[in-house]
Amino acid sequence: MYSGEVADVDLRGKLGIITSIMKLLGSFIVLAVGPFISYTALSLVCMVVPLLSLVLISFMPESPYHLVAEGKTEEARDVLVTLATLNATPEYIDKKLLEIEDTVENDMQNQCTFREFISNEEYRQAFIISIGIKSLNQFSGVSAIDSYMQQIVASSGSSISPEYSSIIFGAVQIPAAFVAIFLVDKVGRKPLLIVSALGCAAAYAGEAAYFYLQNEAGSNVDAISWLPTTGIVVFLVMNNIGVTTVPVVVLSEIFPTNIKSIAIAVNTFYGSTLSFLVSKFFKPMSNAMGMHYTFLLYMICCVLGVFFVIFCVPETKGKTFTEIQLRLNKKYIKRRHKKMRKAHLKQAREMGIESSYPDFMKSTGAMTLGVV
Repeated sequence: MYSGEVADVDLRGKLGIITSIMKLLGSFIVLAVGPFISYTALSLVCMVVPLLSLVLISFMPESPYHLVAEGKTEEARDVLVTLATLNATPEYIDKKLLEIEDTVENDMQNQCTFREFISNEEYRQAFIISIGIKSLNQFSGVSAIDSYMQQIVASSGSSISPEYSSIIFGAVQIPAAFVAIFLVDKVGRKPLLIVSALGCAAAYAGEAAYFYLQNEAGSNVDAISWLPTTGIVVFLVMNNIGVTTVPVVVLSEIFPTNIKSIAIAVNTFYGSTLSFLVSKFFKPMSNAMGMHYTFLLYMICCVLGVFFVIFCVPETKGKTFTEIQLRLNKKYIKRRHKKMRKAHLKQAREMGIESSYPDFMKSTGAMTLGVV
């Protein structure tokens, strides 16, 4: 949420994915050194970064959106000057501040409770999108792969030891996330999500085929013993190109200021719950049905996620927060303006004056966006 509010439109995606890269770096450190040192030493190593972050966060500027919402306009201007590029002009700062003020003013007209967030039609589209992409993120099986990758490799009979395979798995994810950084603001969010989910599905197809041949068909799989490890590598690369990294960006963009904190908290809770359930039931499902059926289920979830992204997720690349909200709520705005039009025309007729409603509609941006 913070990176989405402090970044310019053309940098918002990149900064959002950097947070995912930091997470991957942490995972890689644990996977690389964890098997070879004690739990105490590993805990001390992991403690360094949070302590360092605690110190550095104190020097971070506050979000200009938050400052404007608190009525601290001049402080918001100072933050924009601090965050702006060296060649930013005062006119650019004023324009950016005015844009933030307009966005916050529109968003903060109605303070929102949790119940309103769930039930209000204005937020429904964004809520559905957030649940959908978080479901794709978690039902892709990434939590289960992270938790059981060593056991999966051991079950496959691979010649690579589980310890060293974990290091490989941790290392390949970081370059994939950097690829996402370079592409997210060039090709957009939707293409990355679609390609990523299809790549994950293809990787799972290979895993399912291998474990079916090994455990159900009883075939000799020595010639393709490389497939499970390769499949996990392909999955981790494709997953971090979009399915894991892009939802962080999209979720910071699709909610208005007045409900963003509630929405992201709800989505984080939902995602954490799914992560727990996916990890918890991977082993029982694999034991009951066979690992090939578990991978097949994840593959189906990835394919379903592709259709959800194609038909339900809007492209947010290069759009301001106000533009995103207007496009998300296009149908809602159209119905609202239709009611307002009827009320306005009725009032005009009663007063015996000529209606100026079209000018009013134009001023709201509804005509420009094609909602009327």
